[in-house]
Amino acid sequence: MFMVDFETEKYEFWLYLTKDALGRAQSIALDVATVERRNLTDEDVSELKEFFKDMGKWEAFVKAGKSLLEDLGFDVKGEKEHEKDFGFEKYDIEFEKKDDRVMVTINLTKAESLRRSKGDTERAGLPIEEISEQLKNVPKWQTLKKAISELKKQL
Repeated sequence: MFMVDFETEKYEFWLYLTKDALGRAQSIALDVATVERRNLTDEDVSELKEFFKDMGKWEAFVKAGKSLLEDLGFDVKGEKEHEKDFGFEKYDIEFEKKDDRVMVTINLTKAESLRRSKGDTERAGLPIEEISEQLKNVPKWQTLKKAISELKKQL
């Protein structure tokens, strides 16, 4: 089982790739707990749901910046991952609170799975790295939003 661990200021995340009976990637499962290992509140669950809604926004920001630089004539070489469209709306995400953890399950929406499989009848799998990178980038996006908000206050 492939597993990636990371944390934010408040939460720790453990990601797992689940497989179906034939060994095909099925979904991404996460355990999320507070850093101090206390029981999660309904407020924590709401905060985590908002956190997940910021998935893909950093990637969209980087993609837009890269596109702007290319339009200005700069030869921008970068990671191919930023060429893809990511974001919260591409996934079906379920949350289940269990005392000191929230269990999160992530699947591609049916429409996104069909788009990725290019019409093939077999649903496209969801790479764990795709979810891991987006979640790791959420704090970057949230920091950028705070910085812009502070700049607006000073103008």
